[in-house]
Amino acid sequence: MDLNSDKSDVAILKVEGRFPAVELGDSSRISRGDRVTAIGYPAIVDDGVNTKKSKTVPTVTQGDVSGSGSDAGGHKLFSMSAQIAAGNSGGPAFDDDGKQIGLNTYGGSSCANRREHNNSCFGEGIFRDIADLKTMAKKNNVALSANGELTKLWKDGLESFSQGKYSQAKAKFEQLDKKYPDNYLVAKMIEVSSNTPDDSTESEASSEKLERANQKITLQL
Repeated sequence: MDLNSDKSDVAILKVEGRFPAVELGDSSRISRGDRVTAIGYPAIVDDGVNTKKSKTVPTVTQGDVSGSGSDAGGHKLFSMSAQIAAGNSGGPAFDDDGKQIGLNTYGGSSCANRREHNNSCFGEGIFRDIADLKTMAKKNNVALSANGELTKLWKDGLESFSQGKYSQAKAKFEQLDKKYPDNYLVAKMIEVSSNTPDDSTESEASSEKLERANQKITLQL
């Protein structure tokens, strides 16, 4: 997609099946310096991989919003220090609340000589305003919702986990694993929940429980 184009490169695909969903944020509240997380599947990760036994996991990069602008069509774009590469396009950009605020669109290469790196180097990224997706959905009478069963099970499991209610968390994660086994984080959450006794001190602050939970598990994203 060319920055000089007046067209948006956003598309909506209809897919049959049961899938989790993310909550869409409000890009009008984005400010310079806000933390942003970009997730995607850079093409260089999949190069040479051709086996049914392999399973690609998403690459996660983080940075800050460094500015905003528009393409030739007036569609809003945000620049970020989070690095992305070819293949990241279409992946989500999240704010600190875990809401999707944009679509990863362009990667400005930071390599001194791209030919020496086979055009595979990472660079500071640009993400497209999530408002583009909302506008297209409304135009095509597509209802957007993040209140599906899979998302609720995941959120409920994380909530119970953060509160030290590990047996409840385990039950939620096991339900989710049966309905959607492709969530590669669930198995680890089930393992930790199974091996950790429930907290008995109800007065313990939630922040302390979260800190303890984070110390018990390191998730490799």
